[in-house]
Parts: sequence; structure tokens; C-alpha cells
Amino acid sequence: MTEDNYGNTEKVCLQLGDILTIQEEECESYAMLQSIFQHKGNDDKFYVFIVVAWFEYVNKNHTILECPIYRLNDRQWRRVFPITVIDKAHKAHFIRRSVDTDDGYWYKNQFYFTAI
Repeated sequence: MTEDNYGNTEKVCLQLGDILTIQEEECESYAMLQSIFQHKGNDDKFYVFIVVAWFEYVNKNHTILECPIYRLNDRQWRRVFPITVIDKAHKAHFIRRSVDTDDGYWYKNQFYFTAI
């Protein structure tokens, strides 16, 4: 459960390996959830943080599907964020390019939708 400055609470369900969309100042960025941990502050409250590995667009699209290709950059740009960045983020759907060999490349499925 998270609580904002106005006292509103929201239930956030996350699992390691989830791919999140995080709204930055000018654009949307994608990241994979690597770790979740909590820290006890000086006020005796627990604060939850997440560690993510960022996806970077490699300026290429799949030739047939026309889906953008991203690379998971888990060695650089690893960042720790408070879990409150998630309350305005939604999951994106990515497909690993090669299941047999983990080459770090992923396709962003732009055609993924939720059936009603």
C-alpha cells in the first residue's frame, strides 16, 4: 500500500521481472523491476524502494512486425526509486528476442491490448 501527500492510499502489486512504464518529464521510459526493498526511516516508518534496469531504444524496428527494438541495459543506469513513482506507471508488454540466448534485446509489442 502506498500513500501520497494527501493521504490517498493505493494498492500496488509488483513482481520481480515486471516491465514498467515510468513517465519522465518529457517522455515515457521503460524499465524492468530488479529488486524491492524497504528502509526504516528516522520517523520509525518503513519506506519501500525499487531498483530497475532501464530499456534503451536501439533506433531499429523489426523489419516485418515494425515493432521497436529495445536493449535491456542492466549494467548501467541502474537506479533506485521510491515506490511512489509506480502510482502513475503502467505495465508495457515486451517480448524477448531470443529465448535460447539472452542477448538483451527485446521487442516492444505495440499491438498488445486488453480485451473487454
